[in-house]
Amino acid sequence: MGAAWSTSAKGLKNFNIIGPCYDNEVDVNSRIFADRRWKGLKEVYMPLLFNQENDYRLVKVPKNASVQDFCSLSNISNGTLIDSTESLLIWNCIFLSFLAIYVRGYPAKIGVLIALALIVYRIIPPKETTSWSEALLIQGSLLKSASKFSKSLDTFIAPPSTGSDVAGTTKAVVTETSEVVRMDAGIVLPLHAHSKFTYAVAVTDGMEFTAGASELWTEWKKGSILGVPPGLNHTVRATTSAMFVSFHPTGALKDI
Repeated sequence: MGAAWSTSAKGLKNFNIIGPCYDNEVDVNSRIFADRRWKGLKEVYMPLLFNQENDYRLVKVPKNASVQDFCSLSNISNGTLIDSTESLLIWNCIFLSFLAIYVRGYPAKIGVLIALALIVYRIIPPKETTSWSEALLIQGSLLKSASKFSKSLDTFIAPPSTGSDVAGTTKAVVTETSEVVRMDAGIVLPLHAHSKFTYAVAVTDGMEFTAGASELWTEWKKGSILGVPPGLNHTVRATTSAMFVSFHPTGALKDI
C-alpha cells in the first residue's frame, strides 16, 4: 500500500490515514473523511510516482472521495517525496534551534528567521499538481492496458528475449510499463511481493498461481488477468513452457 500525508500534523508517512484500506469491515462506498481515523484531518495529499523518471504529481484527496477510490489510488502512491521534505525541514529546524541557543549575535537571529520561515512553509498547504479525477484515470490505466491486451492475444508477437536474473526465465520489454516473461516448464518463481499494484495477463496456458498464506494453486488460463496488490506475497509456476505479460510501474521480476 502507498502513503499519504496530512497538513494536520499527525505524522509523516501516516499509516493511520491508510488504515481504512486494511479494515475489512469498512464500507468501501462510504466517504473516506467520515472514517474515525480521519477525524480532524482537513487536507490530505498523496505524492504519486507516475513513471520511471521519478515524475511526481501531488494529489489532494477531496471531501467526497470514497474509501474505494482512495485505497485504489494509494496503490500507486509514493511517500518518498514528502517524507524526505518533512525530514529535511525537521532537521533544519533542530540545527537552527541549537544555533540560536549557542551562538550569539546576527548568526543566531538569522537562524531564528530561517527556522520561522521553514515553519511557515510547513504550515502552508502544498500545491496540487494533478486533480483527483486525473489521478483516478491514471490509476486505472494499467488495468485498462491489461484488459485491452488480453483481447488481442491472437495477434500478439512476443519481442526477442533480453535475459533475466531469475533462473529458467527470460523477459523482454513490450511497452514502457509492460514486459513479457517467458518461463521454462517446471519453473516456480520465488515467493515475492511488489511495491506497486501490478496486473498480469497469461499469454499462454500452462501456468498456475498462488497468493498469501494459501497453499492452493489456481489455474491461470490464457487471457486471464491477475491483479496483485502491493505487499501481497504470491508466485507463479509453469507446468509447460509459458508466457505472461506484466503491467507495472517498475518491472515484473524486479522484486524477486
